[in-house]
Amino acid sequence: MRKLMCGALAVAAAGCATAPVPTPVTEIEFGDICIIDNPRVRDGFRNAIEKNLLAKGFTPRVTREAELPTCPVALTYTARWVCNIAGCTIVEAELVAYREGKRAGNAGFDAMINPFGYYNAAYEVRVMVQKLFPEAPAPGVAP
Repeated sequence: MRKLMCGALAVAAAGCATAPVPTPVTEIEFGDICIIDNPRVRDGFRNAIEKNLLAKGFTPRVTREAELPTCPVALTYTARWVCNIAGCTIVEAELVAYREGKRAGNAGFDAMINPFGYYNAAYEVRVMVQKLFPEAPAPGVAP
């Protein structure tokens, strides 16, 4: 019983935020990229994706899901927030890249729900875009 409790405490203390193992997109042409709009996610999240893709040399275009097969490179996204008396914080997010309609890579963010934690969505988007497209210059770095 004592070992079980120690193991549970170790898992609980293992940190508040985790980063799912990303699958980076390699050998990609830096040009047009479709962002498949997700109306269930806050607009600010999509705006942060657009800003970071622009900084990495892409030309993002927001489209509908039906247009996914027509985009040589496309990106879908999802995100979830938790709100409490202190405000709202992002707790999960995922970016999935497609090339020619086939899944080419993904990057995500997962925060174990911590009532005292706060995670900045714009920062987490920047980290996910960098992990998803590591061959492109980092935002703010000249190509």
